Amino acid sequence: MRSAFARGLLSSLAAFLVAFAAHSLLAAPAPDGGSGSGSGSARGTAAGSGSGTAPGSGSAAGSGSGKAAVEEPDFLALQRKKLEAKLTKLRALLESVGKLTASKLDAPAALGKYLGVDLDSPDAVTDKLPALKTRLAALTLRVKESSERLLLLEQALSEPIKKLAALRAALAAQQKAAAAAAAAAKKKKPPKRRRRRRPPRRRRGARKPPAPKKIVIPAELVERAASADKRLAVVRLEHEVRAAELQLLSASIRYLEASQPTRKAAKEARDAKAAAERQAAETAKREALAAQKNAEFAREQALAELRRARTAAVRLIAGERARLEGIRAEQAKLGQVVGTELGQLAKLREELDKLRSEITARAKSLKPKWPKTAKAYDKLYDKIVDKLTELRPRAVDDIMMAFKGVPAPPAPDGVASEVSGIDTLATRVKKLQALAARLDKAAAKLKEQRQKLVRDRLKLLHEAVTWLNVKRTELYSLVTPDKRTSLSGINRTTFAQAGRELLQALFDALYLGYQRVRQIVRVPGMIVDVFTVGSTLLTVLKLIALLLLFRYLRRNWEGWLSSAVPVIGRSISLGRYAVILAKVVDTLRHAGQPLLVLIFASVIFAVLGGDKAATELRFAYDIFFWIAVYRFQLRVVQSIAKFTGMEKALRAAEGEELFEEDEDLEGPPVPRAVRMAQQLKDKSAERVDPPSVLLVRSVRAATRYILVVVLVLELTALAVGRGTIYHLTTSFSWWAALPFVYYFLKLWRPHIAAAYQALTKGKEEGALGRLVRQSEGRFYNVFIIGAAFGVVFGDRAAKFARRYLFSLDATKRLLAFLFRRRVAKQAQQLGRVVAKRADLPERLLRVFPEKALEPRDSPMAPPVLEEIKKIHGIWKDVKADGSLAVVGRAGMGKTTVLRLLERELETPVMHTEVRTKITKPAKVISWISDVFGFNPKPSSEKELVRLIREDTRPVIAVDNCHNLFLRQVGGFDGWEAFVRIVNETCDNILWVLVFNQAAWDYLYNASGRVQYFRRVLTIKPWSEELIQRLIMTRMRRARMRVSFSDLIVTQVQDINLNEQMGRTSQGYFRLLWDFTDGNPKLAGHFWLDSLVPSEEDKREVKVHLFAEPSLSELEKLPDDIAFVLTTVCEHENLSPAEAARTTNLSLDFCNFAFRYCLETGYFAPVKGSAHGRVRLSTRWQRPVMRYLKRKHMLHS
Repeated sequence: MRSAFARGLLSSLAAFLVAFAAHSLLAAPAPDGGSGSGSGSARGTAAGSGSGTAPGSGSAAGSGSGKAAVEEPDFLALQRKKLEAKLTKLRALLESVGKLTASKLDAPAALGKYLGVDLDSPDAVTDKLPALKTRLAALTLRVKESSERLLLLEQALSEPIKKLAALRAALAAQQKAAAAAAAAAKKKKPPKRRRRRRPPRRRRGARKPPAPKKIVIPAELVERAASADKRLAVVRLEHEVRAAELQLLSASIRYLEASQPTRKAAKEARDAKAAAERQAAETAKREALAAQKNAEFAREQALAELRRARTAAVRLIAGERARLEGIRAEQAKLGQVVGTELGQLAKLREELDKLRSEITARAKSLKPKWPKTAKAYDKLYDKIVDKLTELRPRAVDDIMMAFKGVPAPPAPDGVASEVSGIDTLATRVKKLQALAARLDKAAAKLKEQRQKLVRDRLKLLHEAVTWLNVKRTELYSLVTPDKRTSLSGINRTTFAQAGRELLQALFDALYLGYQRVRQIVRVPGMIVDVFTVGSTLLTVLKLIALLLLFRYLRRNWEGWLSSAVPVIGRSISLGRYAVILAKVVDTLRHAGQPLLVLIFASVIFAVLGGDKAATELRFAYDIFFWIAVYRFQLRVVQSIAKFTGMEKALRAAEGEELFEEDEDLEGPPVPRAVRMAQQLKDKSAERVDPPSVLLVRSVRAATRYILVVVLVLELTALAVGRGTIYHLTTSFSWWAALPFVYYFLKLWRPHIAAAYQALTKGKEEGALGRLVRQSEGRFYNVFIIGAAFGVVFGDRAAKFARRYLFSLDATKRLLAFLFRRRVAKQAQQLGRVVAKRADLPERLLRVFPEKALEPRDSPMAPPVLEEIKKIHGIWKDVKADGSLAVVGRAGMGKTTVLRLLERELETPVMHTEVRTKITKPAKVISWISDVFGFNPKPSSEKELVRLIREDTRPVIAVDNCHNLFLRQVGGFDGWEAFVRIVNETCDNILWVLVFNQAAWDYLYNASGRVQYFRRVLTIKPWSEELIQRLIMTRMRRARMRVSFSDLIVTQVQDINLNEQMGRTSQGYFRLLWDFTDGNPKLAGHFWLDSLVPSEEDKREVKVHLFAEPSLSELEKLPDDIAFVLTTVCEHENLSPAEAARTTNLSLDFCNFAFRYCLETGYFAPVKGSAHGRVRLSTRWQRPVMRYLKRKHMLHS
């Protein structure tokens, strides 16, 4: 009772502690998370739509501001990734273990590493099984505890998750009901007009039924639920990892126990085989010894009989018997030698198996601690080399013996003829003849045994030497640097090791030849094997099919590629990529033959076995492959040189075609560039080859050298591995490149000299310049040219790096930040920060208008105009998909682009704009009818489409298309009708539609990223150079001078004042570009803010720093005003009533918010509009949008 009570008390206490810890974790703020877009307000928009701009105005997906608020902490994310990776590995290993069978010992190496046991050793497995079972029991308890902990945490943490899910479901149901009610009200017919009656008097105390309460999801609840979900995910992953470990360990133990008999049987079979070999060797020795004794005894008897013989016949038979018995004794002695060698072979096999296990285990134990174990690797490397030094000579002797054949054992070659003719002792003669026949057979058998013994020993030695050599090359990169240097430097150790590797290559070559001779000998027997013949015929058929396909492709390659460009051009609009495609196709046509050879050679090699193919085939494939690569890249370089040379020649020769054959170039003729040296009157100048020709020659020489080096390295790696000879070859290849460097410098000498002289032109001639000029035609000129090349190359590399780095936006923004920090402190001290715009001349304000420019103002044409012209040209040809959206932020020049269309397209263009919000389909139809001038107006959408199709005007430009929607229920009907009309008439007329960037982003995201129109062109930010050019052009038009002298921090004596002014102006324009994000209208606005009229000269203005809008003001705004700012940004312009409908805020509050934002300067009134319509002001446009994006209330 007491123990049960104690367990119950402890479990209750543990549950309370877990719940308390979970509550503390949820109550604490996330380490990396902010409050999101709606934090601190009961109107939190965590459940709103993507932008989170209105309380309850979005979907219940929770994909807005709550996402930022519940951002997963770094430590949780890292832990989650680690657990997921570990779980993936465990499941993969568990799957492979599940496929294992007890009868096969093919377990993956990762299983042995995971269990910490040698799976090939039954004794090690037997010793490890009890520990594994103990580990399994402990892991079972841990999984059980983890499961209980997970249940407790789910109970403690699931409350906010369930509550959030219920609120989201209720919100979705409420929104669905509201949408259904709105749809029903829309379809309901208006009632008939009746006489107005006085409403009945309401009884006192009667109340109007309350409206359904709006469901609001607090941001705090979303944050808590997401945090709980993240933490539960980590705990679940930990539980799944432990469960997977338990399953893997359980399956591994089952496999080990089931396969242990097979493992023991395999070990017993190996041991039995070794014992049988030893026993056979001992038996052969004993039998040979007994046979020798019997033969010697029989010979002594025959010699005794010979001494006692009375007749000549008896003497002849006794002597022949003694000879035969002596041969039998010699064969018995040789049999003893064979038995001894068999025993030695069995002992050698055991020693090599033991050595292999020791080396493998030692290398495996040293690997995790490398490079601390590099010295131990040195000892292991020396041990392998010593063993190889011992085994290689024995292997070479055996292979030479295998080639020569073993010495023939003594054989009687029958009975002597004088003995065979004795008729009186025919019985004894027959016995002698039978003995001679037995001895002949024994000699043949003995020879076959010795040959088999030599083959088996040679095979064993070859496998051992090959395995040890592979291990040696693997350890080469793991030894100490000193050891590696001693193996690849110029010393005795290196030459000794190189000699051993050459001996290894010789041994491999001899063994390969021996194997091929034996295969040739076995060919007659293989011909009658049905399976061998069938496999060979199948391979031959595959090769024939591949060769026929190669022949077919080779014949039709050029024809197909020649017709590829026209076919692609007819089916796809290529535009500016047509020339690039033509060049690529021509390059493929020119380099097609080597490419086909390369592909089919690789396929044929794969069919013949790939890396498992015969050694000769691998050598041949490596040679063929690299030669094919060489020819392919040479053809590609020739094609590139042809295009480059053609363009330069046509430009330099002013239209004169200079085509001539060049014996140094393969393929089609290469156009000759204009001679670089002028012909003198009294003597002809030396011809200088153009760079295109020199490029091909240089590449050809370099690739030939590289081809030789690569081939030597590849063949060396195949022959002896990546050891000493391989690294010596690598080192030698660098020294062998010096003659090629000399050749290249001599080849490019005129061009390098000309480039160096152009680099030093206008400067004082230095010593190197004099040497370049004076050494022309001398033998040492090449070395001077090498120094000049280093100078030219360094200058070009520095210019390229500087140009590349300064062209990066990140570098420009960093430089702008540093410039402002450097200048701001001094400007504030001297009062040169313009807080309020100064009184500027009227002519200066006229050239920086706030409105869009007209064509007569000669504005700079934005780059997007060229793209519109290309699209218009394509549309005129195909008359399809004529819908184009031009998207950009306010001030990027969208309206200016529309006003320039008629001039750029050279065709009549209808211009219109959507001045107010039009959200009803009927109003959209009426508005479009007015634009086209249809009278009478069509009453339906189909009728309007028919009339537009009959109209002959080609282009219509519509500005402010973002005024066709409102983010409310039913606010997209007009937009959807407009999209349908455009898409149904875009074959007859080209629609050019302009959208504000923020409004377009909202439409794009709200539609599920559906593309409404055929083409969408986004006006990209202007570059720093374009912004500077625009401003300075307008300043010249105003006839005003600009001075940056007040922004110079310190005047450097060694640098000219004009140069310092230039650097300061460049830094200022970079700052202006960075602050305005490349927006030309904003740049002009803040440029005017930074100007101060000069007191000395009325036509001069001085540049000071402009005052940045304070972001701290925006940070102090309440969330409801932030919602108003967001909805104005998303719609580009709104009235207070429209803002109230899109944010679900009261009209009184929206009126107040609009007045407040107008007073603070956030909003600016829309000129020519009623109902108090506003948009973001030019000054606050960038800060407000950045603030809303940081709050995750505005998404792009």
